[in-house]
Amino acid sequence: MTQNEMIELLHSLAVFKDLSHRQHVVLAKYAVIEEIPAGEILISDGVCFDRLSLILAGKVGYYRQERGAAESLVMESYQSYFVGIFGLLFKRSPGVKARVLEPVKMLSLQFEHIAFFEKNEPAIALALYKNISMLCAETILRVINK
Repeated sequence: MTQNEMIELLHSLAVFKDLSHRQHVVLAKYAVIEEIPAGEILISDGVCFDRLSLILAGKVGYYRQERGAAESLVMESYQSYFVGIFGLLFKRSPGVKARVLEPVKMLSLQFEHIAFFEKNEPAIALALYKNISMLCAETILRVINK
């Protein structure tokens, strides 16, 4: 599947939702599959709602800092065709590091977010956007893995 085919697929999934009579749409800017060699360090920038990075294959271990202790590589590694969103994997923890233990194939998506909502609705809108983004990513992975 080429980058353009992935983007076309994402655009065909553009989701319109009614959020208190406000329109909500997600469109893809780019989609690319990257190969990341063992030994590389990935750094999370926290929760991002315009960008997804999904580990398709490979193994990643992440660093965790215990209270008063130095950072150590936690050998709870992630290995799956659909591991999760890199930004969300580490929750709201910008700067958390992961070391690539086995070569990783990663799907990176960049979204364009168009939404209109009231001041008291951002939490609802962000949760909705996250779900739409996940739906798009899961659909792409199903197509790739066929």
